[in-house]
Amino acid sequence: MIFTFDDGPSEHTEELLPILHAAGVTATFFMVGECVERRPDLAMRAFRAGHRIGNHSHTHPPLTSLDHEGVRDELRRCEAALKRAGVPSPTVCRPPYGATDERVRKLIELEGMEQLLWDVDPEDWRDGVSETEIGARIERQIQDAPPDPVVLLHDGRGDRSETVEAVRRLLSRRGQRRR
Repeated sequence: MIFTFDDGPSEHTEELLPILHAAGVTATFFMVGECVERRPDLAMRAFRAGHRIGNHSHTHPPLTSLDHEGVRDELRRCEAALKRAGVPSPTVCRPPYGATDERVRKLIELEGMEQLLWDVDPEDWRDGVSETEIGARIERQIQDAPPDPVVLLHDGRGDRSETVEAVRRLLSRRGQRRR
């Protein structure tokens, strides 16, 4: 299972880092440029902890709604914010909302990145979804997913404390099964 987190960095990123570290898990954090500008220290901490940092645009619009220059501007502004934070240029990009098409995919490639979507979506972004339900949805969906499924989770744009607890619980159970 490959954990990915969208929409940070935020205080929830800060909570996730020690949980991931304790479990020996690296993740991909798809960061929003304007959030990086508010928390550059946290973007750098995630990178220094060995996590991959991806581009998730600067202001989080659906990229399919933008013209070519608008898409390029969103990607380049996010990359610039990451560079100012000391994070190297990202090699992966996830369009906000998964809003993509062939044109957006090609523009992402022209910016030197690979588009990375997901295999498992527990919809942790929905209001009122409990940590138990997030975990149960992940467990259900990975049964039909390819090996090493990419799991979409969120660490920003709202209260993600249920996501943090679901990750803590999943990784704790995973660690117990290994012993």
